[in-house]
Amino acid sequence: MTRTSPAARSILKSYSIYPMILYHSVEFMPPKKKAVNGNSTRDFPKVIKVSDSEYQLPCVVCGAIAVTFAIGIPQFSEEKAICYTGIVHGAGINLKAADRIFTWLEQEQIGLVHAFLEKHIVIFEEGIDAYCPECDKIYCSLHYATREEWDDGFYDCTYGTCPENHTRIIHD
Repeated sequence: MTRTSPAARSILKSYSIYPMILYHSVEFMPPKKKAVNGNSTRDFPKVIKVSDSEYQLPCVVCGAIAVTFAIGIPQFSEEKAICYTGIVHGAGINLKAADRIFTWLEQEQIGLVHAFLEKHIVIFEEGIDAYCPECDKIYCSLHYATREEWDDGFYDCTYGTCPENHTRIIHD
């Protein structure tokens, strides 16, 4: 437990920060669930629908946004696409896939989105980088341990290991 000096406590109280910190850290945290290898999990939603054109996938452990699918214009492009941002890479996905992907996200079928990306989208041959297919969960970059592999000075791939110790290539 962190100890705060009396002087620091009086400064915190005088600026009304101390009660605010306690309020935000206690009131907005969902109740704890079972532990995943020492990491307590909470009841975070599987998918967050920001709008009809944006979905976010939060980490099952901490609730941080790990993946975003949003219609926009990707970097180095002039056409609208689904802009994917994950834990180790981001890219544009052809807008023709939006109805299918967004329907699955609306239904919280992350496994179907992952499989579709693996099979049909060349730059996503490893699927959703933050997704562990074995435990059917999304993890942020803090909870999905990543390890880059290099061969003769050139990038080869990135491995991800989830808190349940499942390892797979998440980017190649």
